[in-house]
Amino acid sequence: MNLILISYKTNGGGAGRIFSSVQGELSQHGHNVVPFIGLYDQESMPEEWLEFQPPPVKERNPFAIARRAFPDGSVNRQLNRLIDKVKPDVAVVQNLLQYVSPDVINVLHSRGIPVVFFVNDYGLGCVNGYCFKDGHPCHKCTDRRFLRGLFHGCSLHSGVMSTLQAAVRSVALQYHWRSGVYDHVGAVYTNGRHLTQHIQDLGVAGDRISKGVFPYVPDVGQGGEPDLDDPYFVFYGAQVPPKGQHIILAALEHFDEPVYLKFFLLRASKALEGQIAAINAAGKHRVELDVTSKWETGVREQVQRSIAVIIPNCWNSPHDLVLTESMSLGKAVIAASETGNEDIITDGQDGIIFEMANPQSLAEKMSMVMKDLALVDRLGKASRETFERLFTPPMWYKPLMEAVELAIQHEKNKT
Repeated sequence: MNLILISYKTNGGGAGRIFSSVQGELSQHGHNVVPFIGLYDQESMPEEWLEFQPPPVKERNPFAIARRAFPDGSVNRQLNRLIDKVKPDVAVVQNLLQYVSPDVINVLHSRGIPVVFFVNDYGLGCVNGYCFKDGHPCHKCTDRRFLRGLFHGCSLHSGVMSTLQAAVRSVALQYHWRSGVYDHVGAVYTNGRHLTQHIQDLGVAGDRISKGVFPYVPDVGQGGEPDLDDPYFVFYGAQVPPKGQHIILAALEHFDEPVYLKFFLLRASKALEGQIAAINAAGKHRVELDVTSKWETGVREQVQRSIAVIIPNCWNSPHDLVLTESMSLGKAVIAASETGNEDIITDGQDGIIFEMANPQSLAEKMSMVMKDLALVDRLGKASRETFERLFTPPMWYKPLMEAVELAIQHEKNKT
């Protein structure tokens, strides 16, 4: 099968890791997978497809992001050239609106190409992509009144650039939903009951949705045992309010005994740095902050040596790739309720669930782990078994291909 895989970027973040896993697994099954990427590294792009890619843009360039959020003739012309060359049987699109406009779906539809929309976050129906506002989950915009984001402070940060990007997304979402572009999507592939319900609330018919775990093949390295002489917890990821780092720090106030935390972030605000410095200065708890290490350059080994990974989401997330990585290493995970992680974890068997946005609940679960290190071993072994049962490529390849067949059938029914 000839397949065009369209995404907004391939470098960094969860979207990039999912893209690489999908591309690799489909290729191993004999499919010819051709990329079409909004933001790409020219050195990693196969040379035979480089001339067919959208014109290069700079990452986080606000003007490029604004321009690409709407129909862009230069992008569409390149996609038509690629279609002429590849003659695809189907296209899988992922994470549009940033660097690649959803208008590419219109191009694919005009050429009679079935479309699978791979939805791994709330960008399809939320200005900030997290369905998060004022510290809590928010799903108001399933009524498709996205322009409220211009006035309701829906950006994740207070800075000018974040506010401008939220404004662009508000207008772009309103434009694309009113244009009917998503009516041309034959099937949606997604994960988690909250995200699935959100997509249906936006108006996507349930029979067009295929559910499966997010495709991802983590690099597990050489393995390692927890450091039980100096046990610590790990959080790693982006510093945005929905990720809930503040819940972990607030949980420290509920401990009589000292706690050791390691934070691995892509970047840290001055406010967070100051908060961590104040905690360390008090002398009771230890919080280490690392903004340079990545998964392959130290984070993986630190996760392996931890007694548990904390995923304190304050949004109705699908299952985290952090969960996939942690379970692949056989690590105990402490995750917030009301998320896709709760859909995966059986509380007390292969992980631990605490009440979302409740620091005291998190503290109680962390204390339980600290006082019963044998539990760390039991949860870790069970989490690895869950990974083998749910997250290996055969487990997500089948539902992904079911979505492909659903899209092909949808296109046939229209003709």
